[in-house]
Amino acid sequence: MGLDLNVSHDMLRHMINVVKPNKVLDDNDEALYVLQVIYGYKRKLHSKVKVEPLQTKIAKVKPAAQRVVEDKCISLLRSCRTRETLHQIQAQTVTHGLHHNDYVTPSFITTCARLCRMGHARKLFDTMPEPNTATWNAMFRGYSQLDSHRDVIVLFGKMNNAAAALPNCFTVPMVVKSCGKTNAVREGEQVHCFASKHGFKSNPFVGTALIDMYSTRGSIGDAYKVFGEMHEKNVVVWTAIINAYISCGDVVSGRRLFDLAPERDVVMWSTVVSGYIELGNMVSARELFNKMPNRDVMSWNAMLIGYADNGEVNFSDPLFLFFSPENLHSYSIWNLSSHCTGLSSSLPRAFGPPPPC
Repeated sequence: MGLDLNVSHDMLRHMINVVKPNKVLDDNDEALYVLQVIYGYKRKLHSKVKVEPLQTKIAKVKPAAQRVVEDKCISLLRSCRTRETLHQIQAQTVTHGLHHNDYVTPSFITTCARLCRMGHARKLFDTMPEPNTATWNAMFRGYSQLDSHRDVIVLFGKMNNAAAALPNCFTVPMVVKSCGKTNAVREGEQVHCFASKHGFKSNPFVGTALIDMYSTRGSIGDAYKVFGEMHEKNVVVWTAIINAYISCGDVVSGRRLFDLAPERDVVMWSTVVSGYIELGNMVSARELFNKMPNRDVMSWNAMLIGYADNGEVNFSDPLFLFFSPENLHSYSIWNLSSHCTGLSSSLPRAFGPPPPC
């Protein structure tokens, strides 16, 4: 059964059949809009009320009716869960002339990505004469979500050549991320130059993506240069550069930046704690963990797994005494690590028997 996107036109169709009984109309026929306007226009003429020109009223009514159909299409696309439904919605967008619509098409591409149908989205995208920036970004996001990072880079080159739509602060981070994932050094540097030329280098999203890209390939000097050139550095940017040094094995520099950070959240704290754990330095990890003003599930998991992996679980340690058994996720991971390291027999009685493997 097909999907019905029609706005309530039954009364309009009836009126049209009365006036022009032999006229066959489709949903996009101008008469559906014109008749609605004329009907109200003539009533005002009979009442001798001053009215605006008929063409002006038609120009106002038609966009409003189209927006209703656009919103309906977008709503259906957001709730779409099957390929069959996707094809039905697409058929309706073609019927209503919305298959190249600047608002509907990005939602259609997003739905295709969710259903792993980016090839289908690309076919529609390639037929569009001048896609807007939101449509380009939907394609980049879809490819990125499906780990088709090479397609992101190639498509970005086409976007620059087309020059019909300009990349924005949401475009650049996605492309930079894809360059880092594919180790596309030359392309990544070109995107960096583009970001600098167009004033994006101080944007937190762009800067964080560039830091991650350079640190992924071990270019920590370039990552720090990006960090130093940023005028506004929020906690996410500081965490990115700290993680960059830690991922390159330089926990000392990461800790030094951590101490200089004007603001710290639980993610930043956990990043440095995890860096010490990866080095097997549980003393420093525990020291920093004890200073944390707030701890989340990941913080506890990092410490518990760290002790288990290093064979240093001491159940008389206050860490385990203060650990809440209500945190089932951490408890499960701790039990799993304990089983793997042969420590399950030492589980504290306060937590009850370990769950079966």
